[in-house]
Amino acid sequence: MSETDQDTRTERMPGRGTLLLEGAGTVPRGGLSNCRIRTAFTNDAGKRIYFEAQGISKPPKGDRYRKAFAGIPWEDYGSTDFAFEITGRHDDINQRRLPQQQHAGRPVNLGEFPYTSQGLLDYINRQFGCSFDAVKIVNDGSYRVHGHDGYKFGDSTGQQEPHAVDDRNTVLERIRHRADGRTNSATAARHAPTRPRARG
Repeated sequence: MSETDQDTRTERMPGRGTLLLEGAGTVPRGGLSNCRIRTAFTNDAGKRIYFEAQGISKPPKGDRYRKAFAGIPWEDYGSTDFAFEITGRHDDINQRRLPQQQHAGRPVNLGEFPYTSQGLLDYINRQFGCSFDAVKIVNDGSYRVHGHDGYKFGDSTGQQEPHAVDDRNTVLERIRHRADGRTNSATAARHAPTRPRARG
């Protein structure tokens, strides 16, 4: 019998395996092997989501900036930088933002979570209506969320977003065309025969 998610009021699917996250930073932080993580996944209701967060350590006790972190209950915590629905439009990052995306004044536990494997897993399952069994941060480049063919999903669905690819390819083609025009014009001018100057 499936479990009910009390926070989102949606029926949760049985465990969905491991969610992969790309390690996009350079150093470990808190209980995780990378200070910056990102992924794309499909939640239990079929909504496709992009998620990116960074791990933050509070300043040491006695530091003058410590007071600014008074509302954060964890020494090392994750802060959500990007959370938006993937619909295939090029402006999803701006038009389809989810409430978990970090903004000043957001309550703790909506955009923040303990920066541990269990904290990250619980946060994604609770906030985005998922039922993953585990999370795994990949630091060797074998999983990257941004691919040549659009978003690569870390939930083993193998999904990609073809519309985003089409939009990006169109833009790249325009850039190449303009660059080729400039290069050809500059090359032609450089190699054009010059007239000898009149003496006199």
